Amino acid sequence: MELKHISIKVKLIIFVYMLLSITKMQKIDKSLIILMLLYLISIFSNGIVKEKYRIILSAFEGLCALFIGIKFIPIAMVLLIITMLELALGKIKDKGILFALIALPLLLIRDYLLNSEIIVLVLVIALFFSYYFKEQHNLFKMERENEQRRKEIYKLQSRLKEEQNFKEQFLYTMQLEERNKLSGKLHDRIGHTISGTLLQLEAIKLTIDNNKEQGKKLLDMSIDNLRKGMNDIRMILREIRPQQEELGINRIKLILEEKTKNTRFKYSIRHSGDLEKISASNWIIFVQAVKELSTNSIKYSKGTEIDVNITILNKIIKLEVRDNGIGSMEVKKGIGLSNLEEKIAEINGQLIVDGTDGFSVILIIPF
Repeated sequence: MELKHISIKVKLIIFVYMLLSITKMQKIDKSLIILMLLYLISIFSNGIVKEKYRIILSAFEGLCALFIGIKFIPIAMVLLIITMLELALGKIKDKGILFALIALPLLLIRDYLLNSEIIVLVLVIALFFSYYFKEQHNLFKMERENEQRRKEIYKLQSRLKEEQNFKEQFLYTMQLEERNKLSGKLHDRIGHTISGTLLQLEAIKLTIDNNKEQGKKLLDMSIDNLRKGMNDIRMILREIRPQQEELGINRIKLILEEKTKNTRFKYSIRHSGDLEKISASNWIIFVQAVKELSTNSIKYSKGTEIDVNITILNKIIKLEVRDNGIGSMEVKKGIGLSNLEEKIAEINGQLIVDGTDGFSVILIIPF
């Protein structure tokens, strides 16, 4: 039950008590009746008015209770306390100020309250404070949970951004290295062919009118050179893709060299099967996996070796990263390993973790 619903019920109970007190009066003041009616209207209006008018209505409600309490029925000051607490809850966190809000009205009526009214007053105050502290506790708990979620979201966003940057840099480096190798091969093989053919064509231009036989011979040589150049271009294009896949292996090697530098760890890389079957997107996953898993091994395994093995089979590609450390019977997946598992699942792959003999992670990807 919400605090405002309890507050309305308590107000109505005290209002009924005030009505009973009025019936015992020998003379009833008209202003008291007007104040009582205004207060009753304000109680029911408070739940339906807009938020911006609620503070004004609550202030009016408190003033009615104040005048009734001072001039006619002291217990009405309890209603003033309730109204003040309603306005203060969620806005004032200082407990000292809240106690002052209660003590101020009590000082005005301390000499007029009956024992039964004091009991009612204490119960009402205790009820409100119990709910107040409960709400404060829940609010603090929610804020703490939200802060924790914000930190986790920030970490995930930072990691996602880092991975995206790594992916872009990786692809850019692959393209750049591929472009450099391609330009080098074209220059070495095709450049000489084209320059030689140009010289022959210039010679044909000079000799064709005077010596047609020699010109025809040079022309045939130029055609052969161009045909050879075309064959060289085809061979270079055929060679490009395997070298591109080799970039993935080289990238993994560079990562392991960087990670194990100035540590006790040594690494080994093995692969078998046709590397052409590994797509660029799969290489990115493999590189990120080796980066994450080698970091974990160096930090936690207490081992000395990291072994990376890539196997291409008929329908699957398998990457295994293993260390010779202490392992763990109960493997707890951190953020990095969980993210890796999600990426593998997105491409219908599987991630297998084994901590019985050192620590081993196997990635299986279909193709």
